[in-house]
Amino acid sequence: PPKRKGPVDETPEGAWGDGGVWKDKSRGGWRWSVPLGHGRKESSRRMAYADAFADWRAALDRRNAGLKPLGGTRTLADLAREYREQVITARQASSSPFAPNTLRDLTKVQQHMLHTWGKYRLQEFNAQLILDMHTDLTKKHSSYMAKRVMTHMHQLFNHAIIWGYLDKNIVAIARPTLPTYTPKDKDPIPMSEARKLVAYAQGTKHFLLYLTGLVYGFRVGELLA
Repeated sequence: PPKRKGPVDETPEGAWGDGGVWKDKSRGGWRWSVPLGHGRKESSRRMAYADAFADWRAALDRRNAGLKPLGGTRTLADLAREYREQVITARQASSSPFAPNTLRDLTKVQQHMLHTWGKYRLQEFNAQLILDMHTDLTKKHSSYMAKRVMTHMHQLFNHAIIWGYLDKNIVAIARPTLPTYTPKDKDPIPMSEARKLVAYAQGTKHFLLYLTGLVYGFRVGELLA
């Protein structure tokens, strides 16, 4: 048999590959290996090539058991890239593109999301993993960032269902069990400072903006809209 035996790796970019069977020059016999992702693998050695090939084939079947042909090998990073190509790019070419600040925020959210979990296959995500993600993001960054990542993943997994990669949105299932995000109360400026601001702005072209902001507490973007 050839030095290395196994099927041609036809998995998409970013997938793990199928491993294979090769001659063990140091100990003799044949060694086989199947990558499981995230640095893990199943491997062993057999003296006969036919036995090694059979073990490799069985291990590969165990790994792929229950995976959907279309979305089984896709990772979270693959889904995020496809979302950018098909959704974000189309939105930016429309008459109502995302604002630059929105795109910067999305990029930051995806960076935090993909840094640790980008190589996980979509079908590996379960309620416990979502909870672990939320806990880790809260500790390393903030509860607000954890909420933003969960919101974005919810959107991504909805599109994964539309595109036929998943049957259910595990983020939507897990979110009711996550800690509720409570924004910090904002301290209003003292009345004395508000009077100074009104007096300063009175007579200027932006007076109504200042006054509306003081009365209703709108954000800058809401005021300008």
